[in-house]
Amino acid sequence: HLDLLDGLHAPDVKFCGALSFLNSWSYFTNLDHSEFENLTKQGPYAGTLQALNAGTTCRRYRTEAYGYDYGHHHLKIWQKMFAEDIAQRLAPDPEGAILTVPNVYSMMEMYDFELLVWGYSSWCSIFSHSEWLGFEYARDLLHFYRAGPGSEFAPTLGWLYLNATVELLVTNNATDIYFSFVHDETSHALVDASLPSTAPKALPQEVNGVNAEGTVKAEDETPLFSPILISAEVSSLLPEGYSIRPLRRTDYYQGFLDTLRVLTTVGEPSYATFLERYNFMAAVPSTYFIIVILDPSSTIVGTGGIIVERKFIHNMGLVGHIEDIAVAKNQQGKKLGLRIIQALDHIAHQVGCYKSILDCSEANEGFYVKCGFKRAGLEMAHYY
Repeated sequence: HLDLLDGLHAPDVKFCGALSFLNSWSYFTNLDHSEFENLTKQGPYAGTLQALNAGTTCRRYRTEAYGYDYGHHHLKIWQKMFAEDIAQRLAPDPEGAILTVPNVYSMMEMYDFELLVWGYSSWCSIFSHSEWLGFEYARDLLHFYRAGPGSEFAPTLGWLYLNATVELLVTNNATDIYFSFVHDETSHALVDASLPSTAPKALPQEVNGVNAEGTVKAEDETPLFSPILISAEVSSLLPEGYSIRPLRRTDYYQGFLDTLRVLTTVGEPSYATFLERYNFMAAVPSTYFIIVILDPSSTIVGTGGIIVERKFIHNMGLVGHIEDIAVAKNQQGKKLGLRIIQALDHIAHQVGCYKSILDCSEANEGFYVKCGFKRAGLEMAHYY
């Protein structure tokens, strides 16, 4: 966020609209202060505190692709997906500067810092509830893969702290021990070191053996949209062992296309062709929301999607188009179709749609009436 501060304090930059408060805003501390980030030189414990830090003890963690930088890799992917729309929304407000996706993320981090120091922050009202949920998920991704169960090095880092603490207690080398978890990665590592050995350590690097390139990249496990948008209530109503989540690239191998074949013709697209279409959808944030239901064996047995249309009418309103509801034949009768509709309807409401619409046959009209929909007009189609 220090790069953001340099941009905000540039002499030729002025702010209007939602960012107008920045014209008289100042950072909560002096970056040039000799004791910046050094708390042990102040207060009653000045000169007596010694900090424990894993540092570069685990060299592989600092150098390997699946080490420290792995969380940042996931974070950058998700940042682009959730913060690009925010950057465009705020683009007119800074005069003389261009907001980037990392700038938006740093602004949201600034709220955390100010809330901790002052108890309030002007940054809070800049972002909507759904945007804050996107930021929350970004932080979860970062720390899961940097120092949580998604990192094979996390228990090692956690044990460094635990062993050092035990030594201090056993040898009586410290009269008082004060734990302060300033960074999330430290607390995540400690928790992971305390988990049973059966706890998940990382996402699988293969799905059904191989993919088109032999391995699954980090971004292949990144969801199409934030899982926060999926209703917890709907998830709780699924049969035992079933789960619901956003579509992922690796779902090509998990039965996604086979489930769609229950609905209509799909063809035999290659993984590369599937990725091309998925990446197109992922590159248009807040538009495509495709969900899947998995059975206890992690096979996809249900799917559906909602496409958000941006209108000029109804005060630049949004309309959700529900499409491609499909449930595997051997899974019908378990109310999975109902849960898919409920989950999509919840997403539409969360992202600000003023209505959701869908097309169905007369034979299925009764089902959608039970889901809360009603007949509204007549469908027309022109096939090519």
